[in-house]
Parts: sequence; C-alpha cells; structure tokens
Amino acid sequence: GSADEDGDRFIEIWNNVFMQNEQFADGTMRPLDMQSIDTGMGLERIGALLQGKHDNYDTDLMRALIEACKCTAPAAKACSTSSMLLNAIPSPTIPLRFIVV
Repeated sequence: GSADEDGDRFIEIWNNVFMQNEQFADGTMRPLDMQSIDTGMGLERIGALLQGKHDNYDTDLMRALIEACKCTAPAAKACSTSSMLLNAIPSPTIPLRFIVV
C-alpha cells in the first residue's frame, strides 16, 4: 500500500514476477523465448526486514551508499564519507540520482 492509502499497513518484502510475454505498443503480445520467474526479495528488502525498517533506503547498507553518493555529487560541499546522517537525502532543489548495481 501507499502512505496515502494504507499508511504502514502493508510492507512488500517479497514478490514474484512471471515474465512470459513481450508486449508491443499496439497491445499485441508474443511469448518470450526464455520465460522466467523473478523472486523479488533482494538484499535491501532482507536488510529492511531484519532491521525493522519500513523503508528499504533507511537501512544501514543503503544509508552508507546514499551518503557516499551524496558526497561525490558536484553540488556537495565539504562532506565526510564517514558521516552516516539519517537525513542524507538531498533537498529537492539539488537533484541527485544514483543506481546501485
């Protein structure tokens, strides 16, 4: 659920995605040559569950990554990579985007 609709009533910790078709812009579908099932309980969800967090990005692992990325952003000023601030998300006026692979 979302914060607007359900508050903290539901937290997704695991999901299954059945990948079996390719859908085209006109709505037609073609079966994939290699169909698969993705079980979506990644490291960030396990960490959130074990740490009692409702937000995958509020775990110690993700906070450290967010802080490190924030410190390397061009707009960052005198940032210590050892400071693990809970308010590490930059303000909406300073765009910051990162991808964890």
